[in-house]
Amino acid sequence: MRPDVYVTVHKLIDPVSMGRFREPRPDEPPVERTWDEGPAPKEAPKPEPKFEKPKEVDEDAIKEKRMAAAKEGIAKGKAEK
Repeated sequence: MRPDVYVTVHKLIDPVSMGRFREPRPDEPPVERTWDEGPAPKEAPKPEPKFEKPKEVDEDAIKEKRMAAAKEGIAKGKAEK
């Protein structure tokens, strides 16, 4: 879309008619606490995900597998001819 088209259309549209996004209300109202009860207890922190080092692949083994598959494909193609 060309930028000048966006500007022209934006000028023509009334922003009031687009309204505002309303966030959905929570299913349960928040618990009301008095001043004497003190602050609400804090939630337990979520455990941080552990970093797992990715396994190092043997590039030579992968190359050998690919070369073997390629040779099989070449042999199959020659047999079909």
